[in-house]
Amino acid sequence: MDQAPARHITYHVVLPGVPVTSTRGALGWCSVVLVQQAEQNILFDTGSYGDRQSLLDGLKALNLTTADIDTVFISHFHYDHAVNAELFTQAKLLISEVEFEYISSEAYLDVGDPFVPVSLAMVLRDHLITVSDGQYLAEGVRAILLPGHTPGNMGLFLEDLNTLLAADAVKNGWEFVRGIAPPAFHSSDAALENYAKVKSISDIIIPGHDRPFRILDNGDIEYLEDWSVQIESFADPHNDAKRYTMH
Repeated sequence: MDQAPARHITYHVVLPGVPVTSTRGALGWCSVVLVQQAEQNILFDTGSYGDRQSLLDGLKALNLTTADIDTVFISHFHYDHAVNAELFTQAKLLISEVEFEYISSEAYLDVGDPFVPVSLAMVLRDHLITVSDGQYLAEGVRAILLPGHTPGNMGLFLEDLNTLLAADAVKNGWEFVRGIAPPAFHSSDAALENYAKVKSISDIIIPGHDRPFRILDNGDIEYLEDWSVQIESFADPHNDAKRYTMH
């Protein structure tokens, strides 16, 4: 009897998450990840407004355009993760059923969540396809509900790679190793419980706003990728721009 061909899952970090904030608020530079399984291209999150050209350039570097993306998986409906979904007019747009209820019922208003792009929710609402906890998007690619930051925050577990795309269930390594919950519009307790769940099911985590890392036996983490981001300041018209590089 012929054996079925082995499934082959790969991922590429199209835009690296950056753990940085400011006195004017968070910059919202989230991780955008392309998951490829067989002939499917699944884009996990889409980045923020200012990421749009970088997102298109990142796809181009992988010899892809927006038309090549079969599925866009929105981890949760905050502007920095969802706003560029409107570019992918030929893709299926997926979101957890809990998060869909959160935005369609306008429950986000009741909890004072200011990060939901209301106009985008109205435009995309009839195009969103809901996903339940444990549902497979493709063979070996499973949705995992990780509530806390929002009630419907959902990650993707790549079974063969033992890798979890955690979105804002794990915003960054600094908070993760210290047991500090991400900002929670649903439940800080649930957000902290996610850390234990994440450790129990995965070896490698791709956070919502940081580089991929591996969990070590002693509970510490080891980053698996390097990045650098240059920030330029034009505050003084009489002097050259100041440049700050983060590694």
